[in-house]
Amino acid sequence: MSNNLDILSVEQIRSLYGIGDSQEVPFHECDGPGCGKEQSKQNKFKKCSRCWGRKYCSKECQAKDWKGRHKLQCRVNKMTDTGGEMVKVEDGINDDILERIEYFKEKYGRLLQIAALNVLLIGPNGTNPNQTLYNKTHVPILILEDLPSSAKYPRLSIQTAVTIPIAMLGETYRKSINGPIRRHRKHGDPELFVVNVGLTLVDTAEQNVSVYTPFSYGPDFLDWKGDDVRSIYEQYKNTVNAMAAGNAKHLVATIKRNA
Repeated sequence: MSNNLDILSVEQIRSLYGIGDSQEVPFHECDGPGCGKEQSKQNKFKKCSRCWGRKYCSKECQAKDWKGRHKLQCRVNKMTDTGGEMVKVEDGINDDILERIEYFKEKYGRLLQIAALNVLLIGPNGTNPNQTLYNKTHVPILILEDLPSSAKYPRLSIQTAVTIPIAMLGETYRKSINGPIRRHRKHGDPELFVVNVGLTLVDTAEQNVSVYTPFSYGPDFLDWKGDDVRSIYEQYKNTVNAMAAGNAKHLVATIKRNA
């Protein structure tokens, strides 16, 4: 592992993912349809190996969920950003790129969530002395880049980040994201706020391929005001990139075992 990278420690990762003592098991109900079993020390659930987003008490529950709904949810919603408008992608076109971005988002979701919030707090012009939260008017975009073919799937890392006004993304974009944001607000804690985050990769054909996802945040996230948000962003970016490049296997193992 590269020692010159300012990355999170195992203890910070465990705290971020709500992992307590090594013998503790985070509460989770099986995501199998109608199952409802709770995870225990004796029966640690298995995660979907593709998205890490769902847990199952058995292969039978995983198979039922896959046939019932997860097959569609696990695959990326095939949308791409071209010239400011969100348009459907024809079957087979850029499918691999979109799936790689979606997998990257699911694999490093909590890290990307905090990185993106700090990008927003840095501000649209790179200066935001009052750390105003621009989530209703701007979108933090994490610009991704390809890793060598020898890297582990999805072979992506964060290159840089920008903050873009929602108005620049076009009416189709705004309509496509309003529904998910409304659902987050309806079913979540009223004190939660939502930030829409973009993950963008410019492929070899110079096409801008993007995935946009609303993340919900609790009010405690804003307790960081006054901290060096740029340094926090850099630390989370470095952590994701170290994990993606295979230089932080101890952190990956911590998440895979316990998250």
